[in-house]
Amino acid sequence: MPTVLLVRHGQASFGAADYDLLSDLGRRQAEIVAVALAERGYRPSRLVAGTLRRQRETAAAFAAVGAPEPEIEPRWDEFDLDQVLTHHGASATVAYFGWVDTTMVKDALSQPDAERLNKTTPKFLLKRIQPEEAAAAFVRGIEERAPRVFAPKWWRYYSAFRGLINPLLDKRMERDANAQALLRDLDARATTPVESPAPER
Repeated sequence: MPTVLLVRHGQASFGAADYDLLSDLGRRQAEIVAVALAERGYRPSRLVAGTLRRQRETAAAFAAVGAPEPEIEPRWDEFDLDQVLTHHGASATVAYFGWVDTTMVKDALSQPDAERLNKTTPKFLLKRIQPEEAAAAFVRGIEERAPRVFAPKWWRYYSAFRGLINPLLDKRMERDANAQALLRDLDARATTPVESPAPER
């Protein structure tokens, strides 16, 4: 059965004269993913990318390690959500939440690997809100027909400046010995072959 593998483009050049370019980090991200998949034996028969330059540059990283030359398909381009909604006479409210203190989040963040990662993450990004707070913010957004809802409220500022903040956090993680050790452990675990159970007799 064919497998379709979706890979998002690398980080674009936020704040640069031309946003539609991979940043240095974005190029490195594309190269790492391309090499990692090639080392795991992924050899796609087709490689398809949208027309945006950041999409084509990401696809080129895969072609450089043995994938076919990318086919360019405009339907993979980003679309303007406002235009789509206007065309259909609809509206939408998008919720931007931090961590919501649900059972799923508690379980995920209590895992040993997550606890190791938490130690390298700025504390303000780990603060949780209660489900009731998230629900109240969402209801308020619907009642006001607001296009965006943020909870906690300061998340609005993080979201607005994430193009500046996230690259700084990436650089911080690159320099953090504990974070790099965790990534090496996870990568080693991912590349360790898993033995299939012996068939029942």
